[in-house]
Amino acid sequence: MKIITSHSMLFLELLISLFTTTSSAQWVKQNLPSIPAGIIYYPFAAGKNSMWTYTRSVQQDTVNIHPSIYIRTSDGGQTYTSGTIFDNINNLYPHIQPRDGENADLIAADGFGNFYMRRTNDGGATWQDMSFKPQTFPDVIYYWDENNGVYVGDPDSLGLVIMYTTNNGSTFQRLPNSSLPPTRETEVAAIGEYQAIGNILFFSTYDYMTNDWRVWRTLDRGRTWTAGEWFQPGTASGFTARYAFANAQHGILLQGIAAESKNPLYTEDGGLTWHESGKMPGQVTWAIDNIPNTQTFMAFFQDTISGMLFSALTNDLGRTWNSRKNIESYVLDSIFEPLGFPLFVFTNLDIVNNNAAWGRFSRTDFYRYESTEPIVPLKPDLDLQLTADNDGLPLYGSIKYTLTVKNRGISPATGVKINWLPPYKRTNNGAGAFAYQSAYASTGWYDSWNGVWSIDQLDAGASATASFHLFVVDNT
Repeated sequence: MKIITSHSMLFLELLISLFTTTSSAQWVKQNLPSIPAGIIYYPFAAGKNSMWTYTRSVQQDTVNIHPSIYIRTSDGGQTYTSGTIFDNINNLYPHIQPRDGENADLIAADGFGNFYMRRTNDGGATWQDMSFKPQTFPDVIYYWDENNGVYVGDPDSLGLVIMYTTNNGSTFQRLPNSSLPPTRETEVAAIGEYQAIGNILFFSTYDYMTNDWRVWRTLDRGRTWTAGEWFQPGTASGFTARYAFANAQHGILLQGIAAESKNPLYTEDGGLTWHESGKMPGQVTWAIDNIPNTQTFMAFFQDTISGMLFSALTNDLGRTWNSRKNIESYVLDSIFEPLGFPLFVFTNLDIVNNNAAWGRFSRTDFYRYESTEPIVPLKPDLDLQLTADNDGLPLYGSIKYTLTVKNRGISPATGVKINWLPPYKRTNNGAGAFAYQSAYASTGWYDSWNGVWSIDQLDAGASATASFHLFVVDNT
């Protein structure tokens, strides 16, 4: 809960009946198996207890062999196992899509133009090649259930390759161009960058010549697609502009590189159009996700003065951020600079539910959030803001004060009472500097004599305002 006031002449007492919460939950650094030093790539959580990710060396030489290694847990991070996916040093960006702790699919490409689709049913001990062989660089593999899935690959002579399967990946059928929006010749998909919500799937593409980006969406398990407007997110070509959606329509996209970070973008039409949102509370780290079944998003930021990484929440599509919690101090890994990686490109956040999440704050450190205390308080979380329509006191003119209350929690707030006596009630029973003109509450009702604004219910994410018009009779 926070209170913000804005007017130099206000000497007010705000007596507010609100719900507040305290926090003791924390992110716990995971004790991973002994693996070759390298980069841990995007983690993908199959559920609260199971997680898969992988690592490979950043030393791109041709003498030493640096295999691609998977890392997994099926007991919520109590124990981890690892093993080799590929031995070839030229292997590029294998992308794992887990189904549970034992079963996962992957797509990959090597430096020789070979493309792979593999599957494990024994926790990674063995990986079998699928009968379907990708013919272009593979970018996304996703299965909705044991039979239905979608595959996205880089374009060929016909354009971007989007295919679907109804037999668990044994065969794939390519979608006709009539089912797809027009594409550019230099448009490719961002590797492994997607989000699924029920039957909905989002993925992003970029034009490697212009560095324009856009987001694609399907509402029917990959049978038809729409693609949004092109935009410039300020990321290096080939590195993801990270985004998260709460539902089919509402999403946030983090953009910018390091100190050049820009304000987030938001969409209310499934990525068809994007608009600049509010100022970020710190330097963007590209780690963002939605708390499932809510309108609340969490993102990681860095305080550029202290170097501290912290999390922050928003439930108004990035216009405002709240509930800051420090995580750990962060020192830039020097390995990024010579390789040309943007700062924080390997941070990531995957929220399983309101009590469990997986996160990565640096190149090799991996964390888990697990607590009986939810990420977003189940109780209401109310903010109150008081503003005035001008900073002066015009003699014989009017001033409008506005109280705004917003529920940032994920549960309705009931029986809210905000006690505020406007300035005209503060001096000589109304015979002072202000005279009362009118008051109006958008929700609930305001008792102007006792100064009590009563609201029966304020839903999660909802706001309400009460405005007061006062006549200035003395500005001395």
